Amino acid sequence: GRIDHAHHYNNAYRALDETLAMETALLAALALVNPTETLIVVTSDHSHVLTMGGQATPRGHPILGPDSKVSDVDGQPYTTILYGNGPGFATPRIIPMNTTSAAEDRNQVHASAVPRQWATHGGEDVPVYALGPLATTLFTGMPLI
Repeated sequence: GRIDHAHHYNNAYRALDETLAMETALLAALALVNPTETLIVVTSDHSHVLTMGGQATPRGHPILGPDSKVSDVDGQPYTTILYGNGPGFATPRIIPMNTTSAAEDRNQVHASAVPRQWATHGGEDVPVYALGPLATTLFTGMPLI
């Protein structure tokens, strides 16, 4: 998949779309194996600086669009999905809107707090999901670093 590439360009639409493609691939793999005989592990080697905010955002509000309220500090709109750094830094902020073209929607860059040509990786732990023999024995708890 290209989840990583989309996040480096602060393209939340493509990152989420690639996540759905990964889910489709995983479901196809699960259909081909016996989960009592095959250990399947899904994880990532790193996270990205994507965050989802918008406490005022009601359920069902489009995740890729602007929050339902503006900032209480500068009165400017912001998106529910934001990036910590990377392309998309601007004053005033970049606010992807629903456009008339699906191609435009897929290529929109979300706002970042720090300007960079290429967004960096994040620093938090990534989850590990496992199904099959010894899944709960081999993959449990938090890493000791």
